[in-house]
Amino acid sequence: MSSSTASVNGPRRQISERGKEIIYQLLAARRRIQQLTTYINNLRMIYNMSDEHKTAMYQAEQERHNVIDQEQRMEVILVNQFDLSDAIIRDNIALQSLVPEYFSY
Repeated sequence: MSSSTASVNGPRRQISERGKEIIYQLLAARRRIQQLTTYINNLRMIYNMSDEHKTAMYQAEQERHNVIDQEQRMEVILVNQFDLSDAIIRDNIALQSLVPEYFSY
């Protein structure tokens, strides 16, 4: 093995600071998408939705759409500029193993 550290999922490659920042932002975007999806689903359960609820749901849907666009752009950057595979990019645990300094448990 090279100088890279081994992770649970096999050898871990060295990622530049810029790559690490993009991975961290990607994981944060995925958490935000999950939060917004839950919020939107909760709003949809309201029987008689007020105008305020409708506005909140519309704004949350717009934000969710924007964050999904950002997520997709970051995935493309990680594939094209940092040579990460689709399998790694789709696996949040594998991504976290590439940037352990961001996730101290």
